[in-house]
Amino acid sequence: MRKSNYICGPKLMIYFNMAHTNKFQIGWQLARVNARSLKDVSEKIAFVKAFLESNNSEENYFRVKNWSTMTAMAYRDASIKTLFKEFSQHLETITYDKADEPNDFSQYSYKDLIRVHKDLSKRKYGFQYSKVPSSHTSFMNELTSFIETSF
Repeated sequence: MRKSNYICGPKLMIYFNMAHTNKFQIGWQLARVNARSLKDVSEKIAFVKAFLESNNSEENYFRVKNWSTMTAMAYRDASIKTLFKEFSQHLETITYDKADEPNDFSQYSYKDLIRVHKDLSKRKYGFQYSKVPSSHTSFMNELTSFIETSF
C-alpha cells in the first residue's frame, strides 16, 4: 500500500504529488513510449502495470497514476474507462518501497533513446500549459547531449 503523510486530505495530496513529480525519468519515458505503441488497451495497461511492479518507487506511482488518468481521458468507451478505473484501484494495493532511479542514459540502447527523443520532440503542451515545461526542456537537452556525445 502506498504510504504518505496527508496534510490536506488524500485527494489534494495525490494531486499535489502528481503535479510535482518529475515525469522526465528515462526508464518511465521509455515504458510510456513502448506502451503507447501497443494498440490493445488491456496490453497497454498490463505493460505499464509490469513496469510499475518492477520499478515500484512512489515517484513511479505518481507517473503511472498521471498516465492512467490522462490516457483514460482519450477514450469514450465505457468498458475501456472501466479498465482504467480498475487499474487505478490496483495502483493503491502496491507497496512503493524502492528509490527512484536516476537518469542514467548509459543504461539504455541508442535505439531506445532515439525512440524517446523522437516522441518527446513531437510532444505538444498547448492544452495544458502556455509554454513547454522547463523539466521537459532540461531533460531533452540532457538526452540530446548524451546521444550526440556517446554514439
